[in-house]
Amino acid sequence: MIHLKTSRGRTRFGKMKIRLVSLIATLLLIVAGLIGWARWLGFPPIAAAASFGYYTSGTTGYDISYPQCSSSSLPTGAFGVIGATGGRAFTANSCLASEYSWVQNGTTTAPSLYMNLNYPAGSTASEGNSGPAGTCAKSNKACFAYNYGYNAAAYAFARGASSTMWWLDIETGNSWSKTQSLNDDVIEGATDYIQQHGATAGVYSTAYMWKTIAGSSFRPGMIPIPGGAQVGTLVTANWIPGGSSSSCAGVAPLYTSGQVWLAQYSSSPFDADYAC
Repeated sequence: MIHLKTSRGRTRFGKMKIRLVSLIATLLLIVAGLIGWARWLGFPPIAAAASFGYYTSGTTGYDISYPQCSSSSLPTGAFGVIGATGGRAFTANSCLASEYSWVQNGTTTAPSLYMNLNYPAGSTASEGNSGPAGTCAKSNKACFAYNYGYNAAAYAFARGASSTMWWLDIETGNSWSKTQSLNDDVIEGATDYIQQHGATAGVYSTAYMWKTIAGSSFRPGMIPIPGGAQVGTLVTANWIPGGSSSSCAGVAPLYTSGQVWLAQYSSSPFDADYAC
């Protein structure tokens, strides 16, 4: 039998144990210091799913808009998300007032809203002529795109319903540019308007649609006004189709640092949403 004893009567194992404890203590101090520096620099703390805030984790709600205007009855749930627009930017949901009233009176969470968005085209393209990016030269497509998104959000806000939670509905069914950076400018313009008017912005889309329209690396809130400065902050809230009535398992965010707040699933005749 080999005895691992030093001349001072302390085993080598004991020395190793002391060194290990010292190393762990040093690492804990380093981690604590990094957390302190992160807070001092203004980085937000990591949030658990239940602390996302607007929706209570584990509850179920519904989303409705102009397609449900003719419905004789509306679903009940813990929350409701209402479309303020009529399928495209600068169009109105004709029954917004009644649907908004349903959410106010029939759910336990304050109403949240969403707006449809698209690239400037057709009869509403001129809505991008001027705005925070300035009065656009005909060749400055980025200027048109940003102003269009910003003004589209202003139009949606003016429909007579209010909320501190607004979602941007980004789908390939609407018109978008083949140049993703221009689509990003549209989305950024709408994001900036929402944030500047005291609300939280979120994005509704599928992974495929988002990659096709905006590109996989775009993170709304993080690009500047064309020719100007960045005024937004990162949009983390994602609302994704493909969930279930009791879980957000397998539903991934749209981009880096995104967080799945709501997972949409089919619950005929309405779409239902599970709060993650």
